[in-house]
Amino acid sequence: MVAKPVPETYCRPIAPDEWTRFSTPSGLTLELQLCVEGDGVLDPGALSAAVAEASRACPGARLVRRGRRWVDSGTTPVVKVAEAAGFDRIELNSPLLRHQMSCYRSSCEVVLLRGAPTTVIFRAHPGVMDAQGLMLWQRQVFRALRGEIVEGATSRLTRDEAMAEIAARLGI
Repeated sequence: MVAKPVPETYCRPIAPDEWTRFSTPSGLTLELQLCVEGDGVLDPGALSAAVAEASRACPGARLVRRGRRWVDSGTTPVVKVAEAAGFDRIELNSPLLRHQMSCYRSSCEVVLLRGAPTTVIFRAHPGVMDAQGLMLWQRQVFRALRGEIVEGATSRLTRDEAMAEIAARLGI
């Protein structure tokens, strides 16, 4: 019997600018938060399955800190479900959005607010992804919910490495 090769775990170094995200004072939440409002009812189980599928394709949503590297934990980000009654939609103020992520257990999560309008809030620690990465991940979650093929995002480049690569291509 031939053993199957073990796929390499997704990981990348923590970039210099990402280290600053760890110096946030306790009680000050700097997590990225993307709110998507819509009509209709969203099944929490279907949302959880879509988050799992999108996070396999976009492992940046499952990163945890291990020493000086970000490593794919293999754990799907949590989907929290809450009633919209206690949620302040004008100031986006709720205890649900004040939870500071540690990056040692999880660095992303999804909050489903039931009620009108149905709202899905994607949250990420700013060390693991920027707003563009958060938008890419949420697009893949909605693709999975619609039964479409999700697109992967598996680049291991840090922001500095990506900028250096672009500069080299442009000859600057």
